[in-house]
Amino acid sequence: MTEATQTLLPEAPNEALKMLIKLTKEAIAVLEAEDEAITRNDAVAFSVNEQNKMGRFDHYDKACKAFAARIDDMKGRVDVALLDELEALQGTLKKNAEMNNVRLGAILPKIRVSK
Repeated sequence: MTEATQTLLPEAPNEALKMLIKLTKEAIAVLEAEDEAITRNDAVAFSVNEQNKMGRFDHYDKACKAFAARIDDMKGRVDVALLDELEALQGTLKKNAEMNNVRLGAILPKIRVSK
């Protein structure tokens, strides 16, 4: 395991899973803040959140890759309830991201300047 992998996730499989759950919840919170900014049509809040979103999702992506690199080592060594929780949270994350993308896709053409 590389040093970068070790710093992203704890060595113990269940602790690594708990950390990934925490990071997934944080990513969901960022998407919920994005949704609020879209709903309120608040460009400032949206812009600030986008900067936060980029950092959070970069960290989340690296942690997911680190976790995936350790899958074989973790098989049979993790709490199934934690895996179920992570799976449910990732479904929520995906759904929220898709909904926000649809909403943004509908808004962007309205703000483009006609030539």
